[in-house]
Amino acid sequence: AETTVPAVSIKSKETEPATDSKAEETELTEETELVETSIAEEAGSAEASSNSQEGDTGNSNKDESGSPKDDAQTGASKVDDGSDADDDGGGDSADGGEENDAASEEPEIEKPRVQVYGSTVSGNRTYKKQAKELFTMLEANEIDFEFICIAADEQAKKYVRRKALGNMTIPQIYVDGELKGFFDDAFKANEIDELYEWLGLDEEPFEY
Repeated sequence: AETTVPAVSIKSKETEPATDSKAEETELTEETELVETSIAEEAGSAEASSNSQEGDTGNSNKDESGSPKDDAQTGASKVDDGSDADDDGGGDSADGGEENDAASEEPEIEKPRVQVYGSTVSGNRTYKKQAKELFTMLEANEIDFEFICIAADEQAKKYVRRKALGNMTIPQIYVDGELKGFFDDAFKANEIDELYEWLGLDEEPFEY
């Protein structure tokens, strides 16, 4: 009986320290897990903060380098510039139009109503004398006239032949394209101071 009791007592003493050791290990394990969890949370928070800062930096760089909004604004500016260019071009065009209008408003030189058909190469003395006297009469009465040489202008020669019904006597006097007569007719009218009236210059030109 004395031998059995100590054995049981020793067994009991050995068991108690083993139980305390396990409890300590469990507490250490839990503390370790808490520390690791805390470290992981801090690391995750730091990483999220870093990503946020990188995103802000990227947006800042994007704005500085030219974001789509900036590009749109630049495009609008370009459109505005083009508009100004068009306005300037329109101004130039308007100026050109004003110059054209000014040019078109310049008075045209009217052709004389009186035409004298003759020849500059004729050797006929009678013609030369009559032509010289006719020019003197017209100038004395301040009547503007146009001289047309039928020797140099084939179309004028045909025109005179048709208007005078084949009579090629020169000089011939026309007013507004119509035959008025020959030198003798003009000479007689000038003798009675009615050359102007004979030519019909006191009347408005007839419009066909």
